[in-house]
Order: sequence, then C-alpha cells, then structure tokens
Amino acid sequence: LKESEVNLNILLEESFLITLKFAIFHQVIFKTQLQNDLPHLKADPLHLQHIFVSLLCSAIELSPKGGTIKLSTAFNKDRVS
Repeated sequence: LKESEVNLNILLEESFLITLKFAIFHQVIFKTQLQNDLPHLKADPLHLQHIFVSLLCSAIELSPKGGTIKLSTAFNKDRVS
C-alpha cells in the first residue's frame, strides 16, 4: 500500500467517470451530493478507487433499468462519511 493524502470527492468523481459508460449501457443514473470542504484522508488512492469502482459496478448491475444510484459525502465532527 502506498498511503498519501487523498481527496475523497475527487476519487469518487474519477470513479464515476470510469463507470459512466457502464451506467449508460444499463440505463442507470448517478446522483451525487458531495460536501466541498472534506478533510483529506490518509489512504492508498489506487486501492480506494478500485474499491469504489467495484462497488459502483455492483450497484449498476443490481439496479433496475432507469434506476438511480445516490452517493453523498459529509464531514461531521471528526468523521468523514
């Protein structure tokens, strides 16, 4: 693992772009609400992005045609979610 300071929103946006054609093919829509002022996380960005892409692909495959996948980020006190 190669840990570095990671912007969670940027990783999620890149993951959306990677899976966008797959989502369009399955007629699934992404809706996002990403909080702008998230603190950076210490993580391996490639590993984390791989996890996000895998989760998004699974969500796309399991969503009905015309379905919506909603994703949001938030920071509350000392917790990023």
